[in-house]
Amino acid sequence: MSGSAPFDRAAHCRRIASRGGRALVEKYGVEHMRRIGRQGFETTTQRYFQGEHHHIAWLTQTGLHNYWKSTQLPMKHTVEGHPVWPEEPPTHPAQPGYVPF
Repeated sequence: MSGSAPFDRAAHCRRIASRGGRALVEKYGVEHMRRIGRQGFETTTQRYFQGEHHHIAWLTQTGLHNYWKSTQLPMKHTVEGHPVWPEEPPTHPAQPGYVPF
């Protein structure tokens, strides 16, 4: 048996993707990256959401759910009995069962 660590594909992919991202910024500049990011956000908002507020609310709820899941903490509840973190990720508008916030 060798003493080297097993191959971590996820870490490898993050490393090479990061290099590619830096190369794009060097080639096209920060303003270009901002512009295409903003265009992507606006296109997604127009295509799937009922305005920017709903898109941001969906992103926030998705982030809160993923954070809670990654910490593996037990669910906490408010005094009214509501969960503090979203127990299920919100449905994306492109999926059946989407309910706007």
